[in-house]
Amino acid sequence: MSDHAEQGLAFNIVRDQQRSNSVFVVQPSATEGLTAVATCEATLEAIPQSLSCNPLLEAALPLYPESEPVKRPGSDEARSKQSVFTDIPISSQEFNQTWTSLCAFEVEGQAYRPAPGMLWMVWKSLLSACTIKGCSLDQPLNLDFLAGAVEDDEIPIPLLDAVMNRVSTDEGVIEPRYARIDVTKCVQWTGAVLLQSDSTDSNHLAVSEFLTIWKDQLPESWRRHDCFQRKRGDS
Repeated sequence: MSDHAEQGLAFNIVRDQQRSNSVFVVQPSATEGLTAVATCEATLEAIPQSLSCNPLLEAALPLYPESEPVKRPGSDEARSKQSVFTDIPISSQEFNQTWTSLCAFEVEGQAYRPAPGMLWMVWKSLLSACTIKGCSLDQPLNLDFLAGAVEDDEIPIPLLDAVMNRVSTDEGVIEPRYARIDVTKCVQWTGAVLLQSDSTDSNHLAVSEFLTIWKDQLPESWRRHDCFQRKRGDS
């Protein structure tokens, strides 16, 4: 990986740059000064492009739990997170941001991206467990406690961690294994997941019906969030 890639720059287009003035290739002279050893009438210019990394990662990761593990061509090994990163021409920063955005996770050496329906199930399970146990989602949550609370739903712990990392504050997972949910981020994320999932036929739902389903799967104190006010004003 080049230094540019590590800094988050991805050069995707190379352009032939014609110049009106000659470019001289020089080297130090044997005595003093410089000696021209060649001329260059055209150069190649690398142009940084701002591209969405989501399609690249989505294409490389099988859906969970709907797809079989994807193996590298000519290999019997499953594709780990590191293996996927190696095969995608983006920086580590771009990769990790997209990985978090998709709630991607790794189980037994195989990387996955959860289907929207699976994400919606994880959220409902997490909300239900916290409600039953009397845990407030406005307080830092112990991830090990959450894993035990949703154990009966057979949710992989790395997937639960990925969801919590997606909706947590910028601090991410606080050691030792605590995370604080960012309310704005989480409310927006749950709405997007519900819209994409098969849990509702959102194409045939009125806005008011969709909002009702959305709010029903949020803590009561979150149901007056600003984003709902904007949604009502836009409808």
